[in-house]
Amino acid sequence: MTNPRSSLTEILDGLKTTAVYIVHPQTRELLFRNQAAVALTPELMPGSPCPAFPDASVAPIHWQDDTEAEMLSRTFPREVGDTSSPCTGAVPVSALSACCDLFSYVLDLTAGTYCICPPALSGQRGTLEELRTQLCSQVSSDRVSLLEHFLSPEQLRQALTAPLPPLELDLKQSNGSEHHAVLTLLPLSPAACGPDRVLLTGRTQHQTMAARRHAAEQRALYDSLPGGVAKFRIDEQTTFLGGSSTFLEMFGTPPHKGMGHSILHEYRAHILSEIHSKARRRLPISLEFPMLCRDGRSIWVQCEGTCVEEDGGYPVYLFLLLDITLRHEAVEALEQERAKYRLVAEGAADIVFEYFPHQDHLCIQYSQGESSLAIPGYLGDVVQRERCSGADLERLRQVLCGSLRQAEVRIIPYQEAEPHWYLLQGNPLLDGGEITRVIGTFRLIDEPKAQIQTAQHQLAEALEENRRANRRFSSAVSRFYDAIYEAELYSGDLIIWKESEGGLTPMESGVTLSEHIQTVADHFVHPDYRERFLAQFTQERLLEFFLSGGQECSMEAPNLLVSGEYHWFSLQVQLVEREEHVLRIMLYLKDIEAQKAEQERRQQALRDALKLAEQANDAKTDFLSRMSHDIRTPMNAIIGMTTIASSHLEEPEKIADCLQKITSSSRYLLSLINDILDLSRIECGKLSIAQEPFDLLQLIEDLNAVCSSQALLKEQEFRMTVSPQLRRTYTGDALRFHQILMNLLGNALKYTPEHGHISFRADCKRLTADSDLLTFQVQDDGIGITQDFLSHIFDAFSQDRQTDARVGSGLGLAITQNLVHLMNGNISVESEFGKGSCFTVEIPLKYPDVQSGFAEDDLPVDLRVLVVDDDSTVLEQAVTLLSQMGVTAQIAGSGAKALSMLEHELEKQQHYDIVLVDWKMPGMDGVETVRRIRTLTGGETLVAVMSVYDWSDIETEAREAGVDLFVSKPLQPHNLRAVLTSSARHHRQQAQEVHFDGQRVLLVEDNELNQEIAATILEEKGLLVDVAENGQVALERFQATPPGTYFALLMDIQMPVMNGYEAARAIRALDRPDASSVPIIAMTANAFASDVSEAMSAGMNGHIAKPVEFEKLAALLRDVARGRTDAQP
Repeated sequence: MTNPRSSLTEILDGLKTTAVYIVHPQTRELLFRNQAAVALTPELMPGSPCPAFPDASVAPIHWQDDTEAEMLSRTFPREVGDTSSPCTGAVPVSALSACCDLFSYVLDLTAGTYCICPPALSGQRGTLEELRTQLCSQVSSDRVSLLEHFLSPEQLRQALTAPLPPLELDLKQSNGSEHHAVLTLLPLSPAACGPDRVLLTGRTQHQTMAARRHAAEQRALYDSLPGGVAKFRIDEQTTFLGGSSTFLEMFGTPPHKGMGHSILHEYRAHILSEIHSKARRRLPISLEFPMLCRDGRSIWVQCEGTCVEEDGGYPVYLFLLLDITLRHEAVEALEQERAKYRLVAEGAADIVFEYFPHQDHLCIQYSQGESSLAIPGYLGDVVQRERCSGADLERLRQVLCGSLRQAEVRIIPYQEAEPHWYLLQGNPLLDGGEITRVIGTFRLIDEPKAQIQTAQHQLAEALEENRRANRRFSSAVSRFYDAIYEAELYSGDLIIWKESEGGLTPMESGVTLSEHIQTVADHFVHPDYRERFLAQFTQERLLEFFLSGGQECSMEAPNLLVSGEYHWFSLQVQLVEREEHVLRIMLYLKDIEAQKAEQERRQQALRDALKLAEQANDAKTDFLSRMSHDIRTPMNAIIGMTTIASSHLEEPEKIADCLQKITSSSRYLLSLINDILDLSRIECGKLSIAQEPFDLLQLIEDLNAVCSSQALLKEQEFRMTVSPQLRRTYTGDALRFHQILMNLLGNALKYTPEHGHISFRADCKRLTADSDLLTFQVQDDGIGITQDFLSHIFDAFSQDRQTDARVGSGLGLAITQNLVHLMNGNISVESEFGKGSCFTVEIPLKYPDVQSGFAEDDLPVDLRVLVVDDDSTVLEQAVTLLSQMGVTAQIAGSGAKALSMLEHELEKQQHYDIVLVDWKMPGMDGVETVRRIRTLTGGETLVAVMSVYDWSDIETEAREAGVDLFVSKPLQPHNLRAVLTSSARHHRQQAQEVHFDGQRVLLVEDNELNQEIAATILEEKGLLVDVAENGQVALERFQATPPGTYFALLMDIQMPVMNGYEAARAIRALDRPDASSVPIIAMTANAFASDVSEAMSAGMNGHIAKPVEFEKLAALLRDVARGRTDAQP
C-alpha cells in the first residue's frame, strides 16, 4: 500500500512559492516543512521550536469522535478493490488482514463458505454455519444472540452494498485469554474478489484506536493544507476518487466524477491534454488554470500532482490545488501597468526625460517631434526662467525634485517666443532613501487646456441657465400649490418645501410626518371629514398603500383658514423614490375653492338643463312656424312670379324681371335648406372639417370682390384690411372658412343701412413653429343688437324679438359658431343697439407640409411684369417687392412709354404677362392706357389698376376698358402676390380650357321635368344629350353604343328599376375598354357627406347636389375632361 503521507510530501515539495510548516500545537515543535520552507528558513530544523509568522495562514489539525463505521469508511475502502474512499487507493485483501490482529475471513454468500484471508496463511476453509458456531462458542451466553444476528444471512446480504455498524464484544481465545474485540463486515469488490463476497474482520480494541488515530491524523493533515487535496485516476474520464473537505467545500463533487467539469470551458481541452500527456509518462504535474467553484465564482489555481499508484493500468494522481487568484490578478495588474508605461513612453508623451537633481541636469530619453524642451542640458538652458512665473517654476522644481508627482505648468521653452502649457509628471527613484534621479514626461496641453477653459465657460453658462430654469420651475410650482412637503415613510422625517406664501426652499419641519398629520386633522380639517382623512393619510396607511404598489392618492376636504372660514383644499400624495430602505413621498396642498365653485356652477347648469329641454320643444314649435313662413315666402314669390310671367309672354322685360326674382327666391330657399342640413349634421356629429392646403389670400380676395359689389349696390362703404404678416397658404377647410366669413360679412351687409360703413380686418400672430392664430374682425355701424339678445345670439332658431329688421331662419350664426368651434377656434361679439356690432373670430391654422406641393413661396418666377406709374417712388417700391418674390419687373413713367414698350415686345413676338397701371396719371390716365393695351395685346396680358381711391368709383368704366384686377395703394406684398398667382391661374385656365362642342353625355334621370331642364341647359353648353329614365335603361344604352361614345354619364341616385349606385357598379363591371374610365357623376338630391362617400364607393367620379347650379356642373365637367377622378363642385 502506497503511503499517502509520502505522496503528500512530494506534492508539498512541488509548491515552489508556498512555504508549508506542520507544527505540534502544544510544544510548537516543527514536525515537517517543505522545500520552499527550507529555502526560506534554512536555520530551522525539524524537532526545534517553530517561530510565529505574522502573515502566515494557520490551519489547526483536529478531529472529532467518529463512530467505528465512519472511521472505517474513511480509513479503508468501502469495498476491497474500490478506490472511491477519500485519499486511499486499492488495498489488497492481504493488507487489510494484516491490519486485523485477531482474524479476517472472506465469506462467499453464494457458496455458503468462508476462508481465512489471505488464504496463503493457513488455507483454512469451511461453511458459514461452522464459522458461526465457532465464533459463538468464543463469546459469553448473553452475547450469542447479538453475534448470531450480526452473522445472520440477512445482515450478510446487507453488507454486500455498504459497511455495517461494527459489533463490540469479548472473545475467548484458545489459550484461555480474553480480548475486547471489534467485528466489522466490509463489502468486497466483485471485480477483484468475485461476486457476493464480504470481509469479516476482528481487531482488538487497541488496534482500533490506532486505526482511528491514523485516519484522523491523515484527515487532519489533508484538511490543514492551504489548498484542496484530491485524488484522480487519469483515465478517459479523469475519474474523481476522493478529496479533502477543503476541496469539496471549494469545488464540490464533480458530476460523473470527471475532473474537466470544474475547469473553465475555454481552458478545458488544453489542460486535460497536458495532464494526460504527463500522466502517461508518470511525470509530476504543475499547471495554473482557472476553475469554477461550487458557488459560481471563477478562481485561478496552482495544481501540483504526483503519481501515487496504479489502478487497472491507469495512473492515480494526488493533486494539491492552491487558490492563486490574488497572485494571478497581481501579475495581470503588473503587466497592465507595464503596458500603460510603454504606451506613455512610446505614444502618450511628447517628451520622456530623466532629471538628476544634484547636477540640475535634464536628460531626454524620448522626444516625439521637434521641441525646444527636447534639448538636454541644465534646466536653466532648457527653460527661460526669467520669463516664467514664480509659481510655475516652483511647481516645475517640485516635480523635478520628486516632491510632487504631477503638475500643470506654463513655461517658455528655450528659443521660444510664447509660453506653452505642459503636463509634467515625475517618478522619483531612491538610492539609500535619497532621491537620485526623477524619470517623467512632458506633454504639450495647449489645445486641451483651451478646450477645458472653453468647456468650463460653457459649463458655467449651463449651470447658470440651469439655476435660472430651476428658479422658473420653482416659481411655477410654487404658484400652483399652496403648500408642498417631502416625507420619508420609514423614518417619518418631514421636510417643508413651502408653507403659505413663498418660494420653494427646503427646511426641516421639526416634527415627524405622523405628528404633522395629526395636527392637521385636529386643527384644520373640517370635523365631518376628519375620520376619513385619518383613515387615508396616517403614516402607517400611507406606508401600506405605497408598499402594495400604489403610486398616487388624493382627497378633497374643507380646511380651516386663518380668517376662520373653511375653504376646499385638495391633498395629493405622490411616490417619488422607492429603494430598499427608502420610501419618499411628496405632499401637495392646493386651495380649490374656486374650482369647487365652478363645479357647483356647472352642476347648477346641469340642473337648468331640464328647464332648457322644456324650452326646446317651444323653440322647435316656434322654428317650425318660422320655417313654414320662411319657406312659404320664397315659394309664394316663385309661384307668383311664374303666374305673372305666364301672363306677360309678349313682354320680354317683364319676363326677365320675373325670372330674376324667381332665381333670387330659389337661391334663398336653397340657402335655407342648406342651413338646416348643416345644423343637422353638426348636431349629429357628422360634419367633419377638412385639413387640406388652401390659398387664404385668394379666399379673402374673392370675399372682397363679392362684398364690394354688394356694398356698392347699397351705397355702403366697405373697407378690407389684411396684415402683411398673413401667409398665403394654410391647412384647413377652405369651404367652411368661406362659409364662416361670408355669414358674418353677409349679416353686416344685410343689417347696415345705406351709406353705412363696414370693415373687415385680417391679422395673425405666431402660435408655434408651424402654426398661426388668425384673427378676423367684421365691424359695422348698422342697427346693432339688444343686450337681452346678445346672450342668445348664437342659439339656433333665435331672432331678436325687439326689432322687426331681422330676416332669415336664425341659423346662420349658430352654424358659424359651431364651425369655429370645430376648427378649435373662438367667436365673440360686441354690440350696442342702434350703433352697430363687431364680431371677432380667432382660429388656429397650421402651415402646409412641404410634401403637399402647396408651399408658401410657390410663386411663378418666370412672369414678365411691366409697372406703369408717374411716381418714381411707387415704381421703386413695386420693383423691390416683386424682386423679393423672385420676379423681375420693368418700369414705365407714363402710359405712352408703356404702349411704346408693348409695341416693341410685340415686334419681337413677345408680350408681358402682367401690366400694373396707375389710375391717375398726367396726360393719358390709367383707364385710357388699359383700353389701348387691350387693343394691342387682346386678352393674353393680365391688367391690374393701382389706386388709392375707392375701386367702386371706376369699376364699371375699368371693367369695360379691360381691367382684370384692382390693387390698393400703398402696395402690399400680399396684394402683389395675389396678382402674380391670379396671372398664373389665368394662363393655366387658358391652357386648360375645355370646350364641350360635340361631346355626348348620357343623362340618367327619372323625373321628366328635371330631364327637360338639364338637357336644355347642357345642350346650350354645346353638349349632345341622350336621356335614360332609370339605371337599367342607362346600362342597356351604354352597352349598345360603341366604346368612347359618351364623354360622361350624369347619374341620378333614387330611380325605379335600378338606382344610380347599382347602375354605376354594373357599368364598371362591364367587359369593354371604357367601362372603367368613363366619368360617372352623381347628380342627386342626396347631399350628405355619407351620400358623397357612397357614390365614390360605387365607382363614381364626382358628386353635385340638386338643385343643380350649372356653372358648378360645367366646372365639374371641365375637371373631368382634364383627367381628375375625384372632382367635387
